[in-house]
Amino acid sequence: QVDCSEHRLASAGELLPYVTELKLSDSKIPTVRDLGISWSMLQVLWMCRCGLNDVEGINAIPLLEELYVSFNHVKDLSPLTSLDKLQVLDAEGNSVETWEDLDSLQFFPALKQLTLAGNPVC
Repeated sequence: QVDCSEHRLASAGELLPYVTELKLSDSKIPTVRDLGISWSMLQVLWMCRCGLNDVEGINAIPLLEELYVSFNHVKDLSPLTSLDKLQVLDAEGNSVETWEDLDSLQFFPALKQLTLAGNPVC
């Protein structure tokens, strides 16, 4: 578990630039921006139950294929549109409210698995 108010994840990314999978579930990370820009080789990211409010800044992880952000407070999935390699998106139990909030999902050419159960839109 990581608390971003106490530890800088950006520094860890600089020390571990070749990491391809990162598990941060049950940490305290309010925004993806707290990860910094040094995780460019990351392919799988778990951020379940992190108190995550948004996914802004996810474009700093261009090789991401799997993203697990279940049970957070994410409402807007549109920042994910830059992830053209994304195959798995688990956004269960977030705050996606309307079908319009899901419009951006049409821009994921590689998306094979999507979980949205537990969102207000469902």
